[in-house]
Amino acid sequence: MESNPSRPPLTTEPYPPTTLPIGGLQVTLHGLTALPSIPCTITLVSLLHPRLETASYMAPLASSILSAATTPTLCLSFDQRNHGTRLLDPLGNETWRGGNPKHALDLFSCYQGTAMDLSHILDFLQPYIFPNSEHAISRHIVAGVSLGGHAAWVAAVTDPRIEAAGIIIGCPDFCALMEHRAGKSQLEAFTVGGNTQFPKTLLDTVRKYDPAAMGVDEAVRRLKGKKVLCLSGAVDKLVPYECSKRFLGELKERGGNVVDRVFEGVGHECTDEMVSELAEWVDAVIVAKGRKAGGKS
Repeated sequence: MESNPSRPPLTTEPYPPTTLPIGGLQVTLHGLTALPSIPCTITLVSLLHPRLETASYMAPLASSILSAATTPTLCLSFDQRNHGTRLLDPLGNETWRGGNPKHALDLFSCYQGTAMDLSHILDFLQPYIFPNSEHAISRHIVAGVSLGGHAAWVAAVTDPRIEAAGIIIGCPDFCALMEHRAGKSQLEAFTVGGNTQFPKTLLDTVRKYDPAAMGVDEAVRRLKGKKVLCLSGAVDKLVPYECSKRFLGELKERGGNVVDRVFEGVGHECTDEMVSELAEWVDAVIVAKGRKAGGKS
């Protein structure tokens, strides 16, 4: 099985990190010291890291997004559940082939929980960092890589504040991904919702939060008015594009605002080109809505 995506070059200046506890979670902000001195409205881009990584992995992505931004923007990251400062069970981050018999349960509970953590942070971020309304966080975008991409999909369909989601080598179809990995792991008699590796009670929960499992009609309803960018590797063996292809096709057929890009020759990697495209897309999303709002005034 492929290893985790390698770290992008660590170039964070001129956006040094600011770390603070928010609601019991250690949160890292990039761009806080670069905000204008006068009150303004801000777009917050929340960045979710890959499996076996930490919030620091997202620093180069934050730098790229902030460098491309043409309006006041702030980036946020934090350790996903059972990662970094929150690590409780190292085996829980492994796959079936890595010796974890509870891979499906551990994986989904981790990134679904991270999506819920993000909503919790968004509830309290403004009073923590701008207690006197020095600035106003008015818009929210989420982006993630690999495990963080899975979590970004869940956040996009569960938190109405999030208007756009940028996904790098992530998957919106947990069941398809688990079927793929079960086959690669040669699990005997594996059935989604039908055995101990993927119990029915887990499937019941997955259907509440997973975009594909909840049904495309419900996903379209929840994603109405939202934009999605999906960047995938054509030869990704850990999170194959084929696991996302069916759902993305159905989403686009029903009018979903999805940019779906597959990079030839790219495996389970977060490449410089992907990061650059994400950064440009984030700024385009912000500017496009700003122009639309300006046209109404």
